[in-house]
Amino acid sequence: MEPSLATNRKQRKANELKARVRATRKLFAALYPNTFCGFGEPKKPLKIYIIDDIAKDLPEIPLWVLGATMRDYCKSPSYQAAVAAGGPRYDLAGNPVGQVSEAHRAHAAAMLLRYPSEVVERWRGRKAA
Repeated sequence: MEPSLATNRKQRKANELKARVRATRKLFAALYPNTFCGFGEPKKPLKIYIIDDIAKDLPEIPLWVLGATMRDYCKSPSYQAAVAAGGPRYDLAGNPVGQVSEAHRAHAAAMLLRYPSEVVERWRGRKAA
């Protein structure tokens, strides 16, 4: 197989996954508006293992798609900023279900250091607004 064909196939698969993740995130925001927000909006810290609750609610979505969607959502600077700020974690109904631990706050703060400072400040500014 030519390298360009392999590269094109990998790029096409990556684009398909990106589209599925984006569609699943939009679905989460529509089904769980008190917990998940749209793109570019401030996020809330989520309940630990909330993916199990989502999998029970949406068995038609493959677990690998749910996992990819949650990774995309939770690795964003806005989510990391929300966790670093501390406070309650939220379930699918938007109810508080415990607090962000100090270990998770510290990890999120360390993750924020990986992003360019202007990205982090933009997300912190949105949270404050």
